[in-house]
Amino acid sequence: MSVRSVLKWTVTAAVVATAGYAGYHYWWTGGSAPDTQEIQSEVVTAKVVRGPLRQIVQCTGPIFSNLDVDIKCRASGEIRELPVNISDPVKKGDLLLALDPVDQQRNVDQATASVAAAKAKLESAKAALAVAEQTVVADRMKADAALQLAQHQVADSAAKAKREGQLLEKKFSSQELVETAQTVSALAEQNVTAAQAQREAVKAAELGLEGKKQDIALNAAQLDQAKISLNLAQLQLSYTKIEAPIEGVIATRPVQVGNIISSGISNVGGGTTVMTLSDLSRIFCYATVDESDIGSVQVGQPAEITADSFPRKRFTGEVVRIATTGVNLQNVVTFQVRIEITSENKALLKPQMTTNVTVVIADKPDVLQIPANAVIRKKGGDTVKVKGDTPEGEERTIEIGISDGRSTEVVSGLKEGDEVIEQNPADETRWAAGQTPAQSKARQQMMMMRMGGGGGAPGGGRH
Repeated sequence: MSVRSVLKWTVTAAVVATAGYAGYHYWWTGGSAPDTQEIQSEVVTAKVVRGPLRQIVQCTGPIFSNLDVDIKCRASGEIRELPVNISDPVKKGDLLLALDPVDQQRNVDQATASVAAAKAKLESAKAALAVAEQTVVADRMKADAALQLAQHQVADSAAKAKREGQLLEKKFSSQELVETAQTVSALAEQNVTAAQAQREAVKAAELGLEGKKQDIALNAAQLDQAKISLNLAQLQLSYTKIEAPIEGVIATRPVQVGNIISSGISNVGGGTTVMTLSDLSRIFCYATVDESDIGSVQVGQPAEITADSFPRKRFTGEVVRIATTGVNLQNVVTFQVRIEITSENKALLKPQMTTNVTVVIADKPDVLQIPANAVIRKKGGDTVKVKGDTPEGEERTIEIGISDGRSTEVVSGLKEGDEVIEQNPADETRWAAGQTPAQSKARQQMMMMRMGGGGGAPGGGRH
């Protein structure tokens, strides 16, 4: 490439850069392009002053109730009573809805009859056992008596047979009498055997009593089962009426009297939601905070809330929870901050209202402060240039505190009345321009695109 071509491209690049800077300044300030020499030579100073300083984080978010309960019915059927409507306040235990109880009442009646039948069977089994036990006692007594009698008869007949034999030997008796006595003795022994068999029969009857006791246990179990069925039927009957589980306000009610609803337990789809009950005893705002500001937000910090519905009302709150994980939407990361509304007029706010939130990070009534653009950030710490004998000023290390974007607190290194040199007096900060962090980022990206920067954030960082 020739020297002329090199000079041509160099001059062209310089002209484009100058025009781009002038166009950016015109777009940013809304005025005409600046005189570069005047900007470079202008020195703006500011004095160190003492006064109040407040650091805040501004964000927006909707209002939510403390708790929303979707009311579903455990039973299915036709709605007969619906005494509440949207926005009605209810107390815990109040009737919300009643279904037609015909089917459930029929089941209760059937279960009641089953319980009565089971009770009758149980009483009958108990009576049968009592009769069997008395019968066994009587049979045992008869068998014992018969055995004792038979044993006495055996002894007596044996003695008579023996005496008849002795008399026969002395010729005082006959053979016929002896045989008769022996026959009587044998019959007596058979009677003993029969009496013993009768006693064994009594033992068998005693074993049969165990079977009757098992019948009683079976009937008792059937009675318990019938009672359980009755309790379930009564429970299903109670499910036809829905009572408020908490104190709150009816938020939604999509059903009407006469609608057929499905059970929330037996239905695969989860059943019909008949209404939503909101607990408004505590009100919360779920604010969305940019990742650049979330590091300053802490639990317990106060917050000021406004709503478009009440332009002259102010609400106060307190940060109660900060989300651990952020949400990335279109390459912008935000965190959800839960703020409880604590002011006495919180009842004015309704769920889903959009609010503007100001979280107060710090509020100091009397501190030393300088313009934020006077602070020079370096690796070794923060410095400022204090106006002195030379135009460049004297560089001095300082310790800074909070900042509201316009002014920065000076903890040490300066005293009231010192004059510091502002580094970028022509540029307004995003707070001075009345912009939110997201608006400032969008404006910076637009500026970079107009100047050929490709739309990325300054320094190539992700925002």
